[in-house]
Amino acid sequence: MPEDLTVNDRNFKLGKRLGKEIVVSACSEFPTYHLIWRNRRQILYDRLFCCNKYLLNLLQIKWFLMSETSRNKIETKIFKSSRGDFFFADDFKNYGTPENIRLTLFRLENDGLIERLAHGIYIKPKKDPLLGTIYPSVEEIAKEIARRDKARIAPTGVLALYLLGLTTQVPLKAVYLTDGSQRDIKIGKRTIKFKRTVPKSFAIKDDLLQLVVSAFKEQGQEGLSEEFLSMIKHSVKKIEKQILDSQLKYAPVWIQKEITKLYQS
Repeated sequence: MPEDLTVNDRNFKLGKRLGKEIVVSACSEFPTYHLIWRNRRQILYDRLFCCNKYLLNLLQIKWFLMSETSRNKIETKIFKSSRGDFFFADDFKNYGTPENIRLTLFRLENDGLIERLAHGIYIKPKKDPLLGTIYPSVEEIAKEIARRDKARIAPTGVLALYLLGLTTQVPLKAVYLTDGSQRDIKIGKRTIKFKRTVPKSFAIKDDLLQLVVSAFKEQGQEGLSEEFLSMIKHSVKKIEKQILDSQLKYAPVWIQKEITKLYQS
């Protein structure tokens, strides 16, 4: 007769060593488990007719247990994290199959523990008693994506003007130069565009100087006005002299001249 055992890791190892397989018959709330002897010519098995339920073979049981383990690992990682932390589906690639990961994140999203920002990007949102859920800015999301990809990024175009306070227009498409992958990521009604560029575009290391140079490029040499120069002068004055001396040389010559005049005025 087969030996009744509880299904656990020890029994999986025992079954594998003895050439046995585990068969389960589930009836209502009382499943029963049996080890069935397997030899060269035949398999002796118990037919368990309990409420006409089903038989699950070893692979099905093993898959179920792996799914539970995968879910527990993902939940533990997220529960231990701080509010405001970002998560990418790829962060859990060692915890289970893509399908298990997707289903677990979907369930945690429905439970309100995390929120989906874009495909494969989640956050454990901050909560404020008065303001409710506090969402990260597009700029914060872009930086997290760059950190995950180990890529460099630099705001450009209208985004550079907006970050410097030179325009009140919130760009629906936030464009960043990058030395990583070129792609578009939809965040609600806005889009983050990573535009592939050459490494020399990151020769300027200082963030503020990089923004100022990008703003001049967006405005263009022919589009410079007294109003623009007056507004950007406040940002230029905040740049340390040693940074200008060491990094301004990487900007186009006409921008070097304009920034130098503003700094010295």
